[in-house]
Amino acid sequence: MLDMLPSALRRLRRAPITTGLNVLALALGFACFICALGVAQYWNMSDSQFANSDRTYVLTQEFGDGVGTSTGPRPRSTPTAAKYMREDFPELEAVARLANKREWTVAAGDRRAALIGARADREITTIFDFDFLAGDGARALDAPDKVVLTQTAAERLFGRSDPMGQTIHFAGDFYPVVSGVIADIQAPSHFVDVPGSLGHFDFIYGWPTDLDEEDWWLGTTGATYVLFPSTEAEISPARLLQRFPDFLERRVPDEQKAAVEFRLGLVKLSDLQARMIDMTLFGGRSSGLLSVTTLLSLLGLLVLVVACVNYANLATAQATSHVKEVGMRKVLGAGRAEIWGQYWFEALLLAIAAAIISLALIWFAAPVIANLTFIDLRAGLFSSLTPLAIIALGVVAVSLLASLYPVVIVSRVRPVEAVRAGSMKGGPKRAILILIGAQFAVASWLLIVLSVINAQNGFLRQANLGGEDVIVFATDDDSQAIGSEILRADLAQSSAIKSVTEIDYLPWSNYDNYLGFSRQADGGGNEVSVFQTRVGHEFFETFDMTLLAGRVFDPDRSDGTADLYRSDDPGDVLQIVIDAPLARSLGFATPGEAIGEAVYFSRSFKDTTGIDVRLEVIGVIAPKPMVFSANENRSNAYILTPEAGAYIIAARIDAGRVDQALGELRSAIAARNPDALPRLQFMDEAFESGFRTFSAVNSAFLILSLLAFAVSLVGLFAMAVFIANRRRHEIGVRKTLGATTGQVTGLLLKEFTVPVLIGNLVAWPLAYSAANAYLGTFLSRIDLTPIPWIASLVITLLVGWIAVGGQAWRAARIKPAEVLRYE
Repeated sequence: MLDMLPSALRRLRRAPITTGLNVLALALGFACFICALGVAQYWNMSDSQFANSDRTYVLTQEFGDGVGTSTGPRPRSTPTAAKYMREDFPELEAVARLANKREWTVAAGDRRAALIGARADREITTIFDFDFLAGDGARALDAPDKVVLTQTAAERLFGRSDPMGQTIHFAGDFYPVVSGVIADIQAPSHFVDVPGSLGHFDFIYGWPTDLDEEDWWLGTTGATYVLFPSTEAEISPARLLQRFPDFLERRVPDEQKAAVEFRLGLVKLSDLQARMIDMTLFGGRSSGLLSVTTLLSLLGLLVLVVACVNYANLATAQATSHVKEVGMRKVLGAGRAEIWGQYWFEALLLAIAAAIISLALIWFAAPVIANLTFIDLRAGLFSSLTPLAIIALGVVAVSLLASLYPVVIVSRVRPVEAVRAGSMKGGPKRAILILIGAQFAVASWLLIVLSVINAQNGFLRQANLGGEDVIVFATDDDSQAIGSEILRADLAQSSAIKSVTEIDYLPWSNYDNYLGFSRQADGGGNEVSVFQTRVGHEFFETFDMTLLAGRVFDPDRSDGTADLYRSDDPGDVLQIVIDAPLARSLGFATPGEAIGEAVYFSRSFKDTTGIDVRLEVIGVIAPKPMVFSANENRSNAYILTPEAGAYIIAARIDAGRVDQALGELRSAIAARNPDALPRLQFMDEAFESGFRTFSAVNSAFLILSLLAFAVSLVGLFAMAVFIANRRRHEIGVRKTLGATTGQVTGLLLKEFTVPVLIGNLVAWPLAYSAANAYLGTFLSRIDLTPIPWIASLVITLLVGWIAVGGQAWRAARIKPAEVLRYE
């Protein structure tokens, strides 16, 4: 192989511009591929710091209606499952739950802090070997009144004092004793506070024994961890999955089985972080190809293939000018393998250089990428030899693929023709144009998808417009003292507070609560899946929702006289407000037609819960999203909650009196609950917090897409340089026959325009499918218009003309005598 080096270097030095552009395009392609590989490897490292990570799985629970609608396998489950799994599967080494993860006001003496807390089974410390800085891990959570703090939480509550044996206070009259302090858990881990995190906590306390009394399978409140034995013995993940159907048949009460279909599954701990992101992005449809890891990997590989095609394209064009050399080598006895070996060695040198450049770029760009995506590419790529081995294989594969086509072209020429002609004047023109079209098909697809993503993001931000005028905050369990009705009365004279209400979830959080609605009294017929929200008075005014027909909840009327969760009398009436999409789904031609009409819960909901009320539509509003994930639902219904029955309080304030409003809210809360530490948050801050997962993934796609487009641009420019030089003689002849500079320029531009147009046409239907798949994630989405497709066509054409135009104009201005004299 070393004997090929002088020849390869000589040929590369002969065309420095082409060589440089080839290296640049390959480096960009490798950068995309390596970035995608780094992301996948980083997530695969998740929780690997725990000794039992390879034996730990998380239980997934899925609900279905039996006719195709499904929530998808979610890494959350009912606490009831763990209770019976311990009894039915004693072969398992440990089963533990982590649930009720939420933010609390925690007090220790005079210190207070807002901390994320969760209850957990004592076996959690068996499954996860947390680094205990103080306390005995085996006994740290063996009683409900024990609590384990992270190191940071302990410092916030106790400073430099020893926290062991001290009490903390949260959730009303609950005073657990500190039984352990663990070191802060390091990323990558699902316990770290990053987008898609499932288990992040600042403290965990023992699981209360009275919570295991009710067998309720219809709700998923937290994670259930399963630790398999170190030796397979009688149980393994595959065997446990086979036994789950019988387990559900035996343990789920009949009335709950009649309501929905249950499915249990398992997800490996190392796959959990990626699965949570998939659930956020794709809801119940996340599986197989529709996962962020798969999509990023495919996109990275696609861009690398484009770079490889670009190299093959230019190398083929170059090879057609050097067939005389190939012919001479054939005359001297060289076979096809030797000729291919020379081309492959040149491609290998360029691929190695490109890979080294891309690795260096990624190393220095890693901190910036980490800020955008919360992913440490350095850790993903350089913590083991596996990623580097994959990159090495990629280098070899790229060199093989990139060199194959040029060899096929030139090796077909017979020696006598090659020696006589010196070059293939026509060259593989059609193949070159096809390869250019393929590159721009990818570029066009990426541009369209990115346009749709940005338009949807803008739509959501527009829907949240005015978020700086709305403050939301969570209440603790003692919220009865500071419900929205009390706060509204306390702040009635405030000029800075316009309205106060409540809602049962934090806007833009990862929340879902779907019910089936029907217009038939028995709950049958055409059922519509509805996103249900419990709200307080002044909700629609606070969140600036547009009323289309009827009215909203009025404190002076008897709205909500029936208690949704206690009524079993079919004569009870519960007033509801719905949005326009739900009105259409229920068969009402206009919003006004829905006013005063009756709606009923689905039959399965009635049979399961015993709740049987008539729902009366009193108002119809324009849709306004406040959650991201749709789970393929497009309808909303709002039910008036009992006083202080919701978790989040919201207030609309005067934008010109922000400081006054914040001060009055804090004072009013403190007057009712002196121990409360209100975490006041503007609505736009809640949006940005909830949008972190989408933003991180969108940033990753944006980076890869821009690199892919750059590869296409570099390739097109390189081909323009090469082809313009090859056609100097033709241009000279045309100008001698009277062609103008503009005509020659137009001819060259046209030649490159055709593959760009064809590439766009190929990309359009594929981009439409991808855009619809992405938009299907959201509860409220934009309507697709031709604008992204037209914009993609215009941009790719303009970029193509700019890349080619300069070379075409330069070639068209040559003087015929300068060319025809020597050629």
